[in-house]
Amino acid sequence: MELLGDILKMLMPASLVLIGVYITVRTLIVKQLERDIVNMREKANEATLPLKLQAYERLSMFLERINPTSLIVRVNNPEFNVIELKLNLLNAINEELNYNLSQQIYVSEEVWTAVKAAKDNVMTLIEAAADLLDPTDSSFRLVETVFGIMVQSNQDPTEAGLKAIRNEARQLL
Repeated sequence: MELLGDILKMLMPASLVLIGVYITVRTLIVKQLERDIVNMREKANEATLPLKLQAYERLSMFLERINPTSLIVRVNNPEFNVIELKLNLLNAINEELNYNLSQQIYVSEEVWTAVKAAKDNVMTLIEAAADLLDPTDSSFRLVETVFGIMVQSNQDPTEAGLKAIRNEARQLL
């Protein structure tokens, strides 16, 4: 019995020391892993930051290019009638979007939703203006109607998208 007591007296402190060492080593390893994860995230952010900024730039350029003012100047041909100009404008918007689709992976869901909503607003504006006119009217009538609707509503159909991009880009910098 005395031998068992002596063994327990030796094992108790040794097991406490072993548990202490285990907890200390485990804590050090966990902290090192956390530091490694933070370092990897920082390195990943360094690599993706330029790509994100480029995506914001490209999406801003997309919205500027589909803004009715610049879009009409670029696409309009005085020989077009309403339906021809409408189709060319809508086609130009879709081509611009297709060119910039890959940028959605670098921006938040909110920004991408705002960009798509801006595109939809421009397309809806063009279609609504064209619906008010005879399809065989001159393209000038469509231009006049689009700008008239914009002035009357006092809204730029791409402004909300641009604002969302600017807000998110500011958060990165």
